[in-house]
Amino acid sequence: MWVLTMPVILNRIQPQTLQSIPTKDWSDVPAQMHKYKKFKEQNWLDIPHQAAHVLDEMFKYLTLQYKNIYFDFKVYDLKEGDCGCALPEWHIDVTPDPNHSTKECRHLIYTTEIGTEFLLDEIVVDRHVRNFRELLPIKGNNTLQVPPDTISLYHRSNVHRAPIMVKDCKRVMIRLTETDVF
Repeated sequence: MWVLTMPVILNRIQPQTLQSIPTKDWSDVPAQMHKYKKFKEQNWLDIPHQAAHVLDEMFKYLTLQYKNIYFDFKVYDLKEGDCGCALPEWHIDVTPDPNHSTKECRHLIYTTEIGTEFLLDEIVVDRHVRNFRELLPIKGNNTLQVPPDTISLYHRSNVHRAPIMVKDCKRVMIRLTETDVF
């Protein structure tokens, strides 16, 4: 029996900058983290009013063609030189398996300060690779740095990382994930 083992190509679908949002004052929002919360189970009273307008704009881009929508809301008080999230290296979201059998997840992301950095170079991944970390370190020169206060669309196969802060700041990240993985 023949089994076709075509390689997976990461970054084949490029991230897109969708919409700029006027800057909000987040100074009174305390550091907090809500990660991969089921959208329909989220207690929206826990979310500050500043996020409401951003979420209203993000909702316009949902496809509603997945089993689940997850919500992330992270607020970090960062110092110059800190990374904008807990994963400073290149990574993919939702599952570490670049060969996962479900369809591509969709992510809508908004950040203040310096936006997420995306690697645009295609990466060919053998079908036997089950963890993205097997591919590290990743080298690539062709990147996209998303402007702050912008909604962007990316997919599970888009390799990305959080930026290093160039000044002390409060960084807010809001993400909606459409997925069939979990």
